[in-house]
This record gives sequence, C-alpha cells and structure tokens, in this order.
Amino acid sequence: MGLVPGRRSSKPSASADPLTRTPSVSSTVSSSSSRSLRFRRGSSAGGSTAAAAAAAAAAAAAAASSPTINGGGGGASGGVGGTVADPAGSFDDDEVLPLPGGGSAPAAAPVDTATRPRGGWRVLVTGDLPERGLAGLRGVPGVEVVTAVRAGEGIGGGGGGPFASGGGRGMTATELVGRVSAGGGVDALLCGVGDAVTADVIKAGGRRLKVISTTSVSTANIDAAAAAAAGVVVASVPDVLTDTVADLVVGLVIAVARRFKEGIAAADAGRTTRRSLPGGGVGMDIHGATVGIVGFGAVGAAVARRLSGFDVSFVYTGPRKKIGGAAAEVGARYVGLNHLLAVSDIVLPLCPVTDDTRGMMDWEALERMKKSAVLINCASAALMDAEAVYYAVKTGEIAGAGICVPEGSGRDAWDAGIVGAGAGGVAGAPAGAARQKMLIQKLLGLPAVTVLPDMAGETVGCLEDMAAMAAGNLMAALRGKRLPHMGAAGAGGGTDPPPG
Repeated sequence: MGLVPGRRSSKPSASADPLTRTPSVSSTVSSSSSRSLRFRRGSSAGGSTAAAAAAAAAAAAAAASSPTINGGGGGASGGVGGTVADPAGSFDDDEVLPLPGGGSAPAAAPVDTATRPRGGWRVLVTGDLPERGLAGLRGVPGVEVVTAVRAGEGIGGGGGGPFASGGGRGMTATELVGRVSAGGGVDALLCGVGDAVTADVIKAGGRRLKVISTTSVSTANIDAAAAAAAGVVVASVPDVLTDTVADLVVGLVIAVARRFKEGIAAADAGRTTRRSLPGGGVGMDIHGATVGIVGFGAVGAAVARRLSGFDVSFVYTGPRKKIGGAAAEVGARYVGLNHLLAVSDIVLPLCPVTDDTRGMMDWEALERMKKSAVLINCASAALMDAEAVYYAVKTGEIAGAGICVPEGSGRDAWDAGIVGAGAGGVAGAPAGAARQKMLIQKLLGLPAVTVLPDMAGETVGCLEDMAAMAAGNLMAALRGKRLPHMGAAGAGGGTDPPPG
C-alpha cells in the first residue's frame, strides 16, 4: 500500500467543533537553547533543483513498487504494524534545531512531493503534548496541524505553562473518534501515553490515517493489532525517561528516609526546633545504608549510579547475574529476593509487572524486611499489596514507605482485587476503583508514608524531547523513510526476581 491518502476536505470551523482548534503552522524557533536533539534528515535538503527532482522521482518509483512502506510485518523501522523503507542516502546529514526556552525539535526537512498528497498532510495532535516540542512539526511546509483540546482547555492552558494543555488527562476513545474523522480525516495522529487509541479510533481514521506516533516508550495505549490490520505505522520513542525517573526515585528515597513529610508538617505548625518530629523522632542515615534493588534494569542502574555518591552498598536480584555494566561499577552483589529483603535498609522494586512479580511486596515480604527499613515503589502499584504496606507501616513492621507509580500501572490489579487482598482484608470491602481510592486515602493518612502523584517523568525538558522525537518519527513515516528515533515498545525497565 502506498502513502498517498485521499484528498483533504475543508477543515471544520472552530465554532462547529469546540474540541478542535487549528493554530498557525508557522513557528518561531530560537537559537539560544542550551539543549539540543539530533535529527536525521534526507540529503535532498541541499543540492541542485535537478538533483532534488531526480531524488523525488526515485522516491516515487520506490513508493509505487514497495509493499513495505505501510504494509504489515514489523522490521528495522522500530514501528509496530508497518515497516518504513529507508531510501539509500536519505539520512546523510545531521541537523540540530533548538527549541525556544530549551529543548529541541526535529528540523523541518523539505517537503517530499513524491509522497505528499496534493492537499498536504493533516496531522492531529492531542492537547496533552508540550507545545514547544512541536515547533519543528509546525514549521514543516505542507503540513496542517490540528490540535485537539477539550472545551474550556485552550492552547497554553494550565496557568501559562509551557504545555499545550493544562488538563493532564489523556483523550478518551470517544473523543478521539470524533477528532480523527472530522474535516475529512487526518493523515497522522501524534498522541500521548494517556490517549486511548483503540480499534474504534483506528477504524474512524479510515484509509487516510497512515501513522500513529506516540511520545511514549510504550505503545500499550494503542491497539497495535488493529493498526497492523489497517496498515498503519505505529511509532514510539526511545527511552528518554530513565534519568528523569531516576532523579525522582533518589529524591523520594531521601524524603522518606529523612522524614520530610513529617518535618514539613511540623514546620507548618510552627515547630521548628530540634526534635520537632512526632514523638521526638529522627530520620535514618542514607550514607552507609544497604540498598536493595529488585530489577537492575535501566532505571535500576541509573538509580544505583546516583546513590553510589552517598557511600552506600548495593544488593540486587533478578533472573540472572549482571556481567559488567552498572552493577560492577557500583559493586552491587547478586542475591536472592529473601536475602535482599532481610539485609536492605532501603528496598527499591524497579522491575516490570509479570506473573512472578505481581503483588510481590505482600505481607510475607514486608515481614522479612528490617523494622528500620523503608520501601520505595516508583515502578507499579501492581507490584505491592497496598493494604499490607499500610498495616506494615502502621504497626511498625517497617519504618516507612514512598510511593510514586505511573497512572493506571496497577489499575488491572486493583480492579481484579489482586492489590489489597493480603493482610487485614475485610469481607465486603469496596472493590475496584473505590477500593483503590480508599487504600490510597489510608496510606496518605500515615505520617511515615509519602505518596506522590504520577510525576516521575514530568519535567519540561523530558516532555519536550519526547514530543520532538515523536514529531520526527511522524514526518519520517509520512515520507516513507526510516524512523529516526526508534523506541523499544513494550520493553520492561528491569528484571524479574528469582525465588529465594
């Protein structure tokens, strides 16, 4: 199947659809940025008109003869549901394009007339994406950018911050169905991790929809099977969250160990002298502590490198011993899970959710921990029994806990009754979302428990880079070129713990 969709219909007026707004495609890009992102662009950016015409003709011939541009089957592109061809010499040049106020964006490469439809490309961008990360996309000639926003959530909302929308909630499937089919449809969808791109959304896109590009590493919010069946390329971005998440994990470790929550509450109440914590309590030292990491993957390694500056010792567990890498750099010892729980002062589950790890931090595991130890979960709610954690902290079985898990990471477990089914379970207690809310409220009420919202990856630079890379993938796919920023969709960020 080629990359030439049907003719674009006239765009809808703002009054006809309060959830759709069409900003100008022009964008001012500053050169004063201190951060940048490399973007590979085609060699047709320079050279003579004759050379450009020859390249366009060659690309047109390749598009007409190759079934892999938007066909099935995966491949080296890194996309899901379609392989994007890489014409020879299409990535000869590097260009760095900074964003205003920091960040980076893909450079606006010349429009490939061999693949661009006569009416231009129409791209739907969901409102949760940072506007500065889209600067390169808005600067591409022949591209109409339509931004989907909800009623009452204008562009640049949320108190004038750097993002396109201040709502923080992804688009529902019902909202997206109306957006992708309005005004004659769209050629591509640029979405975020919270947007529900279901089979109905892909079906509503019809034959015109060719590309779905997400700012996330994962494509879990996209029906990949439906996309493959429709010949739609699905592109994710590389893991740019690792360092940003690791920073927050270390911050939460310090906050819980040194009892920031109780200290702030004491100061707010006017108690600012020594021993102002409840009962005259004190925090625990981080330097000299033993840190146990369950799942020494990318995030686990990044956390270990940061904490090594505190002169701590490390133990870790997983299905196999790490050879070299960060584990060797920080001198981490490979042990079984039970041993890790028994010797660690700080326990960090940073593994993916599997049948073996789901609910692993239950009452039995918490009993194995030192009474002076703390649990820090920044991976998934499904890894822990929240009710067991509540009772373990309340009764002094462990000293404290810190929780910051991705939104929805444990939703299936909550709804299925897996989370909170351990110690202290009460017959007839609320289930599903109501139970989740009840347990979170109980945890929030404990002075020694710090609960953060889903903010581990929420920094301006990280979100702008993700949007910029997703925009670069989108334009490359529309032109039939290799994805410049290939993600590893579905890859876990850690390892499973062995028994014992």
